[in-house]
Parts: sequence; structure tokens; C-alpha cells
Amino acid sequence: RCLFGIAMVGEWGAGASLVMEKISPKWRGLLSGVLQQGYTTGNLLASVAYFLIVPHFGWRAMFFIGGVPALLVLFIRSKVKESEVWERTRRRDWSKLWNSVKSNTWIYGALGILAAALASISGFAASPLGMILIFIGTAMISFIADMTWRVAAGHRRLFFYLVLFLTCMGFSGYGTQDMYPTFLKTQHGFSPQGAAVMTVIANLGALVGGILIGTISDRFGRRRSIVMGLGFSMLIIPLWAFSPGTALLALGAFFMQFGVHGAWGVVPAHISELAPDHSRGFLPGFAYQCGILFAGVVTYFEAVLAARTSYSNAMALTALVVFALTAIVISLGPEKRGIRFGSGHFVQR
Repeated sequence: RCLFGIAMVGEWGAGASLVMEKISPKWRGLLSGVLQQGYTTGNLLASVAYFLIVPHFGWRAMFFIGGVPALLVLFIRSKVKESEVWERTRRRDWSKLWNSVKSNTWIYGALGILAAALASISGFAASPLGMILIFIGTAMISFIADMTWRVAAGHRRLFFYLVLFLTCMGFSGYGTQDMYPTFLKTQHGFSPQGAAVMTVIANLGALVGGILIGTISDRFGRRRSIVMGLGFSMLIIPLWAFSPGTALLALGAFFMQFGVHGAWGVVPAHISELAPDHSRGFLPGFAYQCGILFAGVVTYFEAVLAARTSYSNAMALTALVVFALTAIVISLGPEKRGIRFGSGHFVQR
């Protein structure tokens, strides 16, 4: 899982910045929606693959098939040139920055030793392997934190805002997706195949919403469009969580993800526009992954709440709270819709 994460998560920041820098500012919202719904398209294909493959061949076959698109990406990437914006504005003092960070290696090691010692004393990691892993993990986290602090110099307030905003967006995504198959199986008696079909329907809604609301954001603004998507999903909560029949549940699933992923479709354009030119790959990309990391806790709280009430109540309450919180955070934040990367000027509309 660790190696998979290292290989995968770095792709988003680099890929999103490349796409956003290579297209016209007038079409940035539309292409942002298309880009972000690559996730949804993959999820949709995975749902279909689950329905067709897992009952006959098991999970191992699913993992092998999931690795095939990565081979295609290698070919595509070999044909795509770097953006002109990156060539003009890229940071050229990385060696100086690296030497500065390298001088703190002993601090990372000391923190790793301290963490391993505390883990051993507390009984959290009794085996030598566990202590070694804690040492390595702590040292790596210390290095990443130091690197982030230096790269984000002059933009730290923006970085922390992006982490907060993307954590809230992650709450909205995880809070309406992760427990949904369990909700269908436990509360409505769906089979795994039936739940997979409902997931396909939800992802179709996400695909349409992401592209449509991403496009709308080119006209009405990034923040306003995100709030529109979340507000629409808020209205759908009763249909999504409390519908008694399959047809209404399917309708609720479609429109819920239409709104949630409609809001997500604006995210690549919005945070790329907020980021400074010289760190457009790192700052939004790392903030995105930090937000996703912190947002993972929402599923735990949702499960605890479901155990005490019901899945319907837990999911409805979670969705209501996270939508409202996210709408407030995005409304209070900045926006730079239509900025020309590399110049700081804005497109006239």
C-alpha cells in the first residue's frame, strides 16, 4: 500500500498542473471537469469490472487489470511536451534548496530514533521490524515537512488554506461514497452485484456533473460553482438516504454524485489558479494529498454513528454537516478565475 501510494499520488499534482498550463484560460473549467472525472471514469470501469470479474476470478484478477492503464500512461506521457509556462517560470535553485534540507539530515534521524524509542517503551512496536518502520516513517515525514515549509515560503497561508479546503472536499467525497455500498447491502439487502450496479449509476451522475459544473465555473466563477454543486447535493440528501425503493435510491445516487463530483470538477482549475507559477505542481498536489489523508477519518465517524443509529441517519447527517462546512470554507477563500499563468494578468470576459 505504501509503495502504491508513493507511485500514484504524485501523478495528480504534476498531471493537473500540466493540463491546466497547456490550455486556454477560457476553457480551463471545462477541461478541469474532464480531468477530474478521469477518476470517476476509472471508478466506473472498476465497478463494471467488479461485476464481471470478481464473482468468477476473484480480487487478484482485478488488481492485475487495474495495472494495465499505467502502461498506457507511459506511452501517452512520452508524446506530451512540457508547458511553456513551466519552461519560463520553473524554479532553478533546487540544488541550493536540496543542500539546505540535506544539512538537517541529523534532525530527521534524531526524530526517527526518538519516535522508535517511544514506540518501544509504550509497547506500540515491540519487534525490531516495527521499530525500524517507525524510524523510517518518522524521518521521512520530518523531511517532507521541512521540504514543504521551505518550498511554500511566502505562500504558507495559501498552502494551509488549500489543505483545509481539500480536506473538506474529501469529507464530501468520502462521506457520500465509502459507506454507500455497505448501506445498500446492510439496510436494503442488496447483493454485491446489485451494489456494484448502483455504484455505476452514481458514477454516471458524477461524470455528467463534473463536466457540466466544471464548464459552468468558467462563466459563474469557481467558488460559486462549487457551492452550487454542494447546495444541490444538500437538497438531494432525503432522496439519497431515505428512499424506500430501488428506483428512487438509484435516482438519489445519480444526483448526489452529480452535485458532489460537480463541485470536485472545479477543483483542478481553482487550486491551479491559486498556486504560484514556480510551485504549481508541488503546492496544489501536496495540499490535495494532505486533504485526502485527513479526510479519511470521516468514514470512521460515519461508521460509529451508523452503529448507534442507522446507516441512513449517519449518512444524511454526515453529508449535511460536511456540505455546509465545505461551502463556508470555499466561500471565505480567494479566487483567481481566468488568470494567465506566467503573466499574472486575467482574461477579459
